[in-house]
Amino acid sequence: MTTRFKGYEPLSTEEWAKLQKANIVARLKTALPVGYGGGSVSPTPPPFTWTPAQMTNLEDWWRADYGLTLTGNIVDSWEGHNGSVFLPISPTSTYMAQYISSDANFNNQPSIKFNPNNIGESGYEAILSNSSNQRTAYYVCRINGASLSSTIFGLWNGQFPGAKLLNLIEDGVLGPYLSIYQENLISPGDLGVGTLNQPTYYFGILEYNGNSSPKTAKAYESATSSMNLTPFYNSSGTEPATDLTNVEILSLAGGQYGAGSGVNTTFVEVIVVNGLLDLTDLSNLETYLNLRYGL
Repeated sequence: MTTRFKGYEPLSTEEWAKLQKANIVARLKTALPVGYGGGSVSPTPPPFTWTPAQMTNLEDWWRADYGLTLTGNIVDSWEGHNGSVFLPISPTSTYMAQYISSDANFNNQPSIKFNPNNIGESGYEAILSNSSNQRTAYYVCRINGASLSSTIFGLWNGQFPGAKLLNLIEDGVLGPYLSIYQENLISPGDLGVGTLNQPTYYFGILEYNGNSSPKTAKAYESATSSMNLTPFYNSSGTEPATDLTNVEILSLAGGQYGAGSGVNTTFVEVIVVNGLLDLTDLSNLETYLNLRYGL
């Protein structure tokens, strides 16, 4: 028979069982990771390393801390991670975008302010690596003021005569609306009308599904205080979106073939993928933007 002692006194069976249980718990805490019963400190989540470079069918990705050619703070060009380059329509400093090295509106990250002087054809355009009938373009911007029929963001096909631009326009009277603009001055076909308060932040998606029947064009907009996206423009069937084919040019803040003179808009990210909206990419993108810009 084994005698168990507590100091100099024998342990009862119940006391011995409690001691054994305490020893087992102590060993488990040593073996288990912190946050799963081990240790006394809450777990530190792994770093979020995802970037838009990992998006499905990424065509190009522009961020305001990458690919800039500057003269002082004037943006001569803005190159994407995959090589497509935004160039000014009017390469005169008065019309050109300005680089902001630390923007308090975007968690002190760099940004690019387009049409800072609210004049002229101040837009920038980039030729994409290939023409496509099906694209999704994501953008993160702050609209700094209202304008009359001026492009915020657009995709156009660059075909002449009659080049067409799928255009997300800011109008100081109507608010934002989606339109097809034609180079030969055929009247734009409005695809929807919304309201927009100034100034405001926007995370938006412009999606064109030119390979499906009926063809559709949608713009998803969300003020960054609420990332729940719903399409508030939609066109199908006989709407002008059916005419947009071989999309190959991206327009920011009032391109040459967009409407008006451009709207004062600050951009931090622009992403273009071949294909349609991917919900997994969207979820990762929202987390990435929230961490980087505090949206």
